[in-house]
Amino acid sequence: MTLFILAALIALALAMSNYNRITYLTRKIEELTRKYEKLQQIVAELQGADKDFTEESTSDDFVFLTDEDLQLEASSEATEEELAAPTPSIEPQRIDELHQTPALQTKRSHLKEAPKRHGINWMVLLGGTCVSLAGIFLVKYTIDQGYFGPTARIIAGFILGIALHAAAEYMRRKNRGTHGSIAALAGGGSITLFATLLASHHLYNLLPPMVVFGGLTVVALGTMALSLFHGPVLAAIGLVGAYAVPVLVETGSRNVNGLMIYSLIITVAAYLLFAQVPRFWIWVGTLVGSATWFMVTLSMTKEPLWHGLYLGIAAFLLISIVEDDKNTRGVVIDPARRLALMGFVLLQGLGYVSMHGWSLKAIQWLPLVWVVFNTYRKRGEDFNAWLLLFIHILASCYLALFFKSAPGYEWIAVPSAAIFFAMCLWVQRSSGPSHPIAALTWLAPLLWVVAAYTFIVETHGSLTLATWVLVLGLLYAALLGRQISQGKLDENATWLAISVHAAYSLAVVIYLQEATLTLALAVQAPSLVWLALRHKIPHMDIMIKVLLAVVGTRLTFAPFFFKYPIDTHWSLWTYGGSFLAVALATRMTDRSSELRPWLEGAAIHALILFVGAETRYYLYDGDVFAHKYTMKEAAINCSLWGAGAISYFRRSLVARWAEKVYEFYAGILMTFSILNYLALVTYWNPLFSQEIFRPFFNLMLLAYGAPIILWGAAAIYFTPDTRKLFLSTAAVSTWIFVSLEIRHLWHLNQHMWPSLETSNGELYSYSLAWLVMAVGAYLYGVAKSNRAVYLGGMILLGLVIAKIFLIDMAGLEGLYRVFSFMGLGLSLLGLAFLHQKLDPPKREKSR
Repeated sequence: MTLFILAALIALALAMSNYNRITYLTRKIEELTRKYEKLQQIVAELQGADKDFTEESTSDDFVFLTDEDLQLEASSEATEEELAAPTPSIEPQRIDELHQTPALQTKRSHLKEAPKRHGINWMVLLGGTCVSLAGIFLVKYTIDQGYFGPTARIIAGFILGIALHAAAEYMRRKNRGTHGSIAALAGGGSITLFATLLASHHLYNLLPPMVVFGGLTVVALGTMALSLFHGPVLAAIGLVGAYAVPVLVETGSRNVNGLMIYSLIITVAAYLLFAQVPRFWIWVGTLVGSATWFMVTLSMTKEPLWHGLYLGIAAFLLISIVEDDKNTRGVVIDPARRLALMGFVLLQGLGYVSMHGWSLKAIQWLPLVWVVFNTYRKRGEDFNAWLLLFIHILASCYLALFFKSAPGYEWIAVPSAAIFFAMCLWVQRSSGPSHPIAALTWLAPLLWVVAAYTFIVETHGSLTLATWVLVLGLLYAALLGRQISQGKLDENATWLAISVHAAYSLAVVIYLQEATLTLALAVQAPSLVWLALRHKIPHMDIMIKVLLAVVGTRLTFAPFFFKYPIDTHWSLWTYGGSFLAVALATRMTDRSSELRPWLEGAAIHALILFVGAETRYYLYDGDVFAHKYTMKEAAINCSLWGAGAISYFRRSLVARWAEKVYEFYAGILMTFSILNYLALVTYWNPLFSQEIFRPFFNLMLLAYGAPIILWGAAAIYFTPDTRKLFLSTAAVSTWIFVSLEIRHLWHLNQHMWPSLETSNGELYSYSLAWLVMAVGAYLYGVAKSNRAVYLGGMILLGLVIAKIFLIDMAGLEGLYRVFSFMGLGLSLLGLAFLHQKLDPPKREKSR
């Protein structure tokens, strides 16, 4: 009781304070209006006197004015123009607007007014809450004291709620405007009426549920209508109360259709309210309320009834009220609107999968499809259209997989694909072709087929499905030919060309094995190049580059992700066929064509992978995926991966958008090639292994001779920073190869272990070969002024001389020793003479 009296006194004090302030402000406005009217009369009299003075002046009246007089006259004219300028009339405004700080006011004045404004808002909020609690406490007090019976209490509650609304309306009319305190008073009346209606049903059972339901609806809608006069406070109360009515009153009928109709009525009323009271939170509240009741009603039924129609109407109101009404433009930003429409699309997917199989009830989901494409037509927003397509495709696959008794997937896919196709044509006819809508138009039917092949096992190997896809591709080809003949090389021509090739690839993949997909994609390269060069279809170059990237990726990583049968030679037609297709496309282009470097790089990459796959096929009896790695494969991969690294680097020079990617792959492949060579020199070195080689054409040529050519090519065609490194590597590799070949030739059909006896002839062979190499490097370095080669030759020459003195001539005596030293000395003198002859600057200096 004490709390009730205290709240009532506080509410009364606040109401009186606000009433006095409103009266004071109204009186000030009237006073300012009278002063403004008086000022207008004075200005009019001054203008009339100036006009009379001008008429009385004649042309004979000459007055000589000084500069000061002219400046004074100019200033007076400016003052008169300012006084004569029209001033906006001061009309009575809503009282709450007078407390707002103008946008152009200074920051200091804004800070000064902020405490007053927040203080008023605080008083309004507390006052409205107290009035609302007063109505509720009044009902409780009468119950506790037993003053009235149930009927009288309910009637008293209705009277109090209506009286509060009447008082609020009276104060609004008297003050010629509204204020937050008046709106809070009206809100207290609405809450009192809500509480009274709920008490009449839940506490006393005086009114049946349907009557209370209708009463609460009327109060909620009436509150929303009164918010047009009292502002957004009542709008919030009415909006929350309207959507909460079905929760507050349980009628027991579980009428889902009636509940959706009620929610739609509230949604329509809320959007109409938003059009008059444009507040972002009203739009968000309506969106949340309509979506919540969609999910609630969906959970109340075994299968959706008219949820699709409900969702379509709600989405249409959501978009149209924001786009078509001038008052609401700018209140809801575009990202928020797009996000809201995306939420409706996701809700449609949820409703779609809740169906128990496909039936004619699926027609109910068409309204939202129309709303999404209509928005696309007006604003060009393609994301939600693509999302809606994928939602429908995935939902259709779900129904076909989990409800076997329902009609097949084709009964869902064909009508849906036709509807999406028609909608895309409607958008194109209205707003013209563009790449997103053209892609959606021609790829949408194919995407249904892709989904069927991906999720439904029965479609694998289906000749019927593959035939229908081929027929669709032929229809696309006919349309493409018509576009070309009419000269319409627009976005539709581009995506028709892409769709024709995609249909062909799908048909091949559906009917044949997985390995043929890569070949089917690669075979499209010549036809795409022909379309790009012959008919100049736009953007075909991008499509060709994407195709080459896909083919290269599949050829590289397919063995790691797919399993192929051992009894078929799949690597021949998959890798070899792809290489031939890309090579043919390369031959079709001119050397000046922008596509030529791309096609050349792709052809080289396909060739390298083809050789690698075929190598493993023949090494391991058709088992390309055998868990083995031998010296022969390491030797092949050393050269193969090195060549691949060079091809990737050359490709990076022409690939603008993927330069770093190709450089990265080039570095990876070159690293693997070097690691293989190090393994050949150490782990598989014939000096330490059990390998026995044939006399001439043997594995040593591939393992140790081919890398010399590879390092030389890398020095020329790989990164310039590594030129000296690869030249040095090539020189060292040459020395290793020559030494191993000498050892092998002196020990034919034997092991090459160091423990075996080394003859004098073999030692002299090493010395002779090394000496020739050292002299050649020495002379080349001097002739070309290449200090690195010169130093390398000198180092090798020093090693050869040391070997000859310490090893080769250690056992010589007599004339053998004389002739050996004579030959070595004459060789060194001849080398010095050639050095002086080949180095002119030093020769001139010695003279």
